Amino acid sequence: MREGQVGDTFYVIADGQVSVTQRIVGFDEPQQIRVLNKGEYFGEKALLTEERRTASVIALKPGVELLTLNRELVPQFILTSALLHPLTRLSSIRAELSAAILGT
Repeated sequence: MREGQVGDTFYVIADGQVSVTQRIVGFDEPQQIRVLNKGEYFGEKALLTEERRTASVIALKPGVELLTLNRELVPQFILTSALLHPLTRLSSIRAELSAAILGT
């Protein structure tokens, strides 16, 4: 998953770890902002909107197994009811954490 791409898939880490990197002003290369482990997830905004990805996610050695959920496979009524509030809230919490980490 690359920063700047339009996403349509939500991922849950079944096994392994991933590095989350983001382009940060003042640095030539993307910076690691966190490491996600088994049971954690990313790409939740992709189920709700067609916004561009805000970070890149890279599998760490020896590899990662992911469970995926594509926007096309989720009935619209689920997105507008049962999942909408929790995913929106999780997205908001992630944005707040990123801002705190980056000092913005």
